[in-house]
Amino acid sequence: MSALARNIRQLGGFGVLLSILYGGGLFAAPPVWWSDSGTKVLDSNLTPNNQGPVNLGQLKNMAKMARIHLNNRLSGSGGAGGDIDSLVAGFGTNLTSAQKADQYKPINLGQLKYVAKWFYTRLYAVGYDSRGNLISHNYPSDWPYYTPWNPYASTDDNYAPVTIGQLKMVFSFDLGSFTINSSGIPDWWQKQYFNGQTGIDPTLDPDQDGLSNLQEYQGKDDPTKKDNPLIKLKVGVVVR
Repeated sequence: MSALARNIRQLGGFGVLLSILYGGGLFAAPPVWWSDSGTKVLDSNLTPNNQGPVNLGQLKNMAKMARIHLNNRLSGSGGAGGDIDSLVAGFGTNLTSAQKADQYKPINLGQLKYVAKWFYTRLYAVGYDSRGNLISHNYPSDWPYYTPWNPYASTDDNYAPVTIGQLKMVFSFDLGSFTINSSGIPDWWQKQYFNGQTGIDPTLDPDQDGLSNLQEYQGKDDPTKKDNPLIKLKVGVVVR
């Protein structure tokens, strides 16, 4: 079994991260918000220890700064959103001595995915091409998911430890030049399903399944494949 295969098998949906992070080229151009004065999360003079462990305090700090970044870039569209606001508020400020000590405890993959999922849900909702961002950071060109992990992979490995490199990869998104598409459907999604075309009418239903292009995008569905809207769940999963 290859080293890549072992990584994927060991870490489930995060296996692809390990195969990339140790290549050395991932952070040649890190997100600008990592070093902005208001959201500084990394010391640019510090040589990163990508294989080192991540503790709870580091995860919370990254999430807090990511929330500020989304608030700054999406100020006219609801900012980071209520779910992320609630998540960060739940971190608390006046911690007890025991809670402060917990901030130094290492986290696992399940904890990282739980925190990150709210950000990726928000990024998807506003039309940010998180899949394209992952591919630009050396994910496979055919990576099919908008999250850095396979959402359908087994959760058996959620107790595996997290590295600093994995934390960086998960929070590598950057909305510095991002603008929201007025149609409600981002260009990257249109190009993906309509042979590279943009300007698709959000009200049309090309696969004639009763769901408009906009509804297909919002439901994370394929607009070229017919689904039954009567058995569509609220979470955007289609029962086939």
